Amino acid sequence: MRRFAIGLLASSLLTLLSGAQASGLGARMERVMAAPPPERASRTRRLSGEDIGAGLKGALMDGASLAVLELGAPGGFGEPSIYRIEPLQIHDRHDHLARAAERTASQAGPILREAINALYFPDPQALLDADSSAATNFLRDHAAEHLRSELTPVARHAYAAAAIPGRYGAMPSPRIADHIAHGTVDALFQAIGRQEQLIRRVPSARGTPHLARVFGATT
Repeated sequence: MRRFAIGLLASSLLTLLSGAQASGLGARMERVMAAPPPERASRTRRLSGEDIGAGLKGALMDGASLAVLELGAPGGFGEPSIYRIEPLQIHDRHDHLARAAERTASQAGPILREAINALYFPDPQALLDADSSAATNFLRDHAAEHLRSELTPVARHAYAAAAIPGRYGAMPSPRIADHIAHGTVDALFQAIGRQEQLIRRVPSARGTPHLARVFGATT
């Protein structure tokens, strides 16, 4: 409708002019018609790569905080939670593994925050425009191995404490500790991804004005 109205106005004015005047006016009107709507142009100017990167990190920070709170709380793993640590051997107890994973997850916050702050996004706009958990997948690709390495010693002590409440018993095998750390990290990224998806879909989940600006530009 806007393009039609401008075109009609241009045609009317051009009938009243001739030669260089008509040619100059026609060129100016074509530029006006080709320009993006003011709202879209303004929005594009507001969102620099730095703005978008900060918004992506903000969404990841939100997700990490919620993931640690959810998974690090009693009941974060095992029934009725959707997150599980499957036994490696028949004699491995589900409840010991779940409690160890919860203790491990509760210690993951500082490591996750450090990893998120250290991220560099080569193309923030591409991540913003990509699928609903693109930022989480980027974080996983760049930080999962480091997170597992840092949390494996935590998992060893957490499993010992879960197996013998109130004190640290014999340390579990490195295989068990590594299994708990892997399962905990996988669950953390699942929870972070779920929050990123929510932020992208639901305006009320964008807890800061900056998140609203960045993710509002995609809806």
